[in-house]
Amino acid sequence: MENIKFSIIIPAYNCENYISKCLESIFNQSYKNFEVIVVDDCSTDKTFEILKKYTNIKLLSTPVNSRQGTARNIGLDVCTGDYILFVDSDDSLYDNTVLNKIANLINTQNMPDIVYLGIKMYGKRDLLLIPDEKNCTKEYRLSENPFINVISIAWKNTLIQENHIRFPEKIKYEDVYFAFLGIEKAKTYAYGDFIYYKYNNRESSTTTTYSISQAEDTIQLISKLFELYQIIDKENIPYLSKRIQQQTDRAHIRLNRAIEQELKKYN
Repeated sequence: MENIKFSIIIPAYNCENYISKCLESIFNQSYKNFEVIVVDDCSTDKTFEILKKYTNIKLLSTPVNSRQGTARNIGLDVCTGDYILFVDSDDSLYDNTVLNKIANLINTQNMPDIVYLGIKMYGKRDLLLIPDEKNCTKEYRLSENPFINVISIAWKNTLIQENHIRFPEKIKYEDVYFAFLGIEKAKTYAYGDFIYYKYNNRESSTTTTYSISQAEDTIQLISKLFELYQIIDKENIPYLSKRIQQQTDRAHIRLNRAIEQELKKYN
């Protein structure tokens, strides 16, 4: 019985070559109780024209180009599902059975706050991340997991809304903040040891290129993470401190690599 409703939130910006494949991977699901919320972030290509052809989505827009955090927050403000899934516009669901698998898992596990799911990364960096008993502990997910993100988790809507969890806006790496706070506030979890998501690691993505602005965004992220000291449980403060140190190290790496790339242009 399809009693679990999913809200699938997709931020979209200049993704005319990918968005149709992304949406079709959702609409081809055998499980049909879901809503798709697409928030166009002032695309300058044909993305918005493509999206207008889909009558089975909630199509919204940002007032000005503001990056993924703002777009996702707009989706969170209007979503009505029991569980929230975040999908990036250049990615797709793994096959047409995954929503059915997640719904079955949620029903059998008594509606957990979060459900960890497997993802497969394609492109410049091939990687397979499958949840298991060891890598789903709160300690690991808060401080050890190097790929902290929101796309590999199904989030219970009441968890997000009752704790007023939203993304930092106008910076990259916004999902680090959201994922940390969401996992920290979760009281119950489950995991599915199957691939749910195809992650397209493109050459031009933020995980494969470096710029000084990315280092600046990392510093802004660190500033936002410091704010969490005031709202998380004391027992989780050591995990936050470790995560901040990890991001500090990444800021140095991103800045150094960006400078190296710039210097090559002149040497």
